[in-house]
Amino acid sequence: TLNKLVTHIVNELEDIAAFKNIEIRVRQQQELSLRLDSSLASIVVSNLIRNALFHNMEGGEVNITITEDALLIANTSAQSSLDAGQVFSRFYKSDTSAKGTGLGLAIVQAICNLYGFLISYHYDNSQHIFKLEFHPA
Repeated sequence: TLNKLVTHIVNELEDIAAFKNIEIRVRQQQELSLRLDSSLASIVVSNLIRNALFHNMEGGEVNITITEDALLIANTSAQSSLDAGQVFSRFYKSDTSAKGTGLGLAIVQAICNLYGFLISYHYDNSQHIFKLEFHPA
């Protein structure tokens, strides 16, 4: 299930979160099972959670919510809204000094497109929110 994958990745990233003093909260409203290659599922979930940690601030938080048909990952940040039209573009960086390749979200979107999932971004209440919607087969 996606729930087990999220729990596993959060556990793997716990040291990074602790180092940055970031609290990760996972709310599991529902068990979410998907027909999705396990390696690709891991890439999607890992990229989204890693971004939420790396583009966060000291003492921030990451809130992960799993519903019956969606995964939401929200994170605090010292930075305001990203360019929603560009955020999934290859090599997009909100800050030119940012580390990384700018490919993580483009890869997430490519995998979502492959499976017909919808990935979206919005900024609300000082949090970057990525929503991954799965449509039941």
